[in-house]
Amino acid sequence: MKHKSKLLNWYHLYIDLVSHSVTNENFKNLQNYLIDKKKEFKLTSLYQASYDDHIHLLFSLPPEETAGQIAGKLVKAIAWFLTAQTGETYDFTGKYALITISPDDVKGVIDYLSDHIDHHLRKKVDIMLERTLKQWSEWEKGIILKD
Repeated sequence: MKHKSKLLNWYHLYIDLVSHSVTNENFKNLQNYLIDKKKEFKLTSLYQASYDDHIHLLFSLPPEETAGQIAGKLVKAIAWFLTAQTGETYDFTGKYALITISPDDVKGVIDYLSDHIDHHLRKKVDIMLERTLKQWSEWEKGIILKD
């Protein structure tokens, strides 16, 4: 008799939305849609974090399921859903990555996904501050050159 591990296999799926723009309402609707897909694909856990240009999914599978096949189905389902919601054509071929997550690292990934929006807002603020400082520096040099 073959022994099957009771441990879950965890995966982090990153999907690049490329040049598409997705609204917060679309993302909220996507969350409800993915709840149905969680049952359909027999996922034991599913966490989602979305930002305007990409989506993160953290999911677990029982050992007898194949992650690559499930990831492909999730990517196709999300592309279909967003196309239906927005009227734009979504094709993620070559624009997603699947990463195996150690059970010891799952909490860290969940924390990262929970802080995902704040992470990007902070990044935007940092970029804006950097641009402002650069412009101020250039402006200040201009003033000095005029003296």
